[in-house]
This record gives sequence, C-alpha cells and structure tokens, in this order.
Amino acid sequence: QAAMGRIQLKRTEQIKRFRKENFGYLYKHLSKFPDLILPRSLPDADVCWFSFPLTVKGDRGTLVAYLEKNGIETRSMFSGNILRHPAFKRTAYRRTGRYEGANYITEHSFWISVHPRLTQVDREYIVKVFDDYYDTHAIETVGCSC
Repeated sequence: QAAMGRIQLKRTEQIKRFRKENFGYLYKHLSKFPDLILPRSLPDADVCWFSFPLTVKGDRGTLVAYLEKNGIETRSMFSGNILRHPAFKRTAYRRTGRYEGANYITEHSFWISVHPRLTQVDREYIVKVFDDYYDTHAIETVGCSC
C-alpha cells in the first residue's frame, strides 16, 4: 500500500484537478433540477471532492434505483443520524433530541462519483440519465426542515 501511495502522491494535483472538473460539471448541469439540494462549500475553501453528495426533496429511492438501473453507482451517506445505520443497531446511546435534520439527511441523501477517470462522455451520460429521470417522473417535493 505504501508503494501505491507513493505513486498516487506524485499525481495528487492531477487527481484533484480532475475531481474538481467533474464536480463542477455535474454541479452546473444538476443545478437545474429543483428536486435536488446540491452541496455548498465556503467561498474561499479549496475543496477536493471525494464524491458528489446529493439530497433529494422527494423520494430518494426511486431516483437511486433509476440511476443504478442505468449504470450509475450510488452510495448512501454515512452521515445524518448515525444511530439509524446498521452498524450502530446494538450500540447503547443516550438520546438528547429528535434529530430531524440528521434524519432527513439519512432518508434523502446519497453520493455519486466524481472519480478522476470520468471522461466527458461519462459526465454527459450521468447528466442525460438525470434528465431522462426528471422528464419521465412526476416530482412531488417535500420540504426540508434542516
């Protein structure tokens, strides 16, 4: 792993640039969908996005299933209300609130890739799949109290 890490360190700036380009492209093209809540960062932050986090105002499950069916991998966020994740099912804890915002993230958020090897064809395909989904699915949005 150290040998692979040394090679990757030589490519850090290139990897960072590709991830930022992929993120920027997806952000630009996915921002047209009012059902999606897109990530934000601080104005002066130099973020190297690991993935593209999305929150859906409506039904996450339908969109995620559509993306997966069309070859776009998704991942649930390991965030939100961590107590609702399977790994914490048998963990003892003390509850101090209702965690409404955290629960919303758990139920409505997921990630898609900004892998540095995505090509322009890949990015266009991702956007096309989102376009197709929103062209064919009636969207019923639910407000977020986050």
